[in-house]
Amino acid sequence: MPGLSDAERLEALRFLRRVQARELERTERWIREAEQRPVRDGQPGPGRPAGRLTPAAPSPPVSRVPDWVLEKNITGPVGVHTGDCWVPPDNSQPLTRDQAVQAVADGAAECPACHAHTGLAVPEQSE
Repeated sequence: MPGLSDAERLEALRFLRRVQARELERTERWIREAEQRPVRDGQPGPGRPAGRLTPAAPSPPVSRVPDWVLEKNITGPVGVHTGDCWVPPDNSQPLTRDQAVQAVADGAAECPACHAHTGLAVPEQSE
């Protein structure tokens, strides 16, 4: 604590200790209250009887990165990217492999960063 005398610094540290002690007491009180609450959602807790357990709610579906994404703009498809490519914007559309192959066949450009066409094993079309 720059700029404070030794006595001022000691007083500030003692004040900080009182504040932290109060916060610790409050946190410990919250823990005691939580431990004494009746069972919620059928889950026992420390200091609470198990009672009758109810089945757990189903877990939300796990969000996963798609294998392929289609970058679009207002005029339509722009390019195909691998799912982990950093280039496409947030509004890209997830694709299956078959959809990605079709997008390439329809003229979607290859991403210079992820080279999705190579990953799709789509032969280059000669014009």
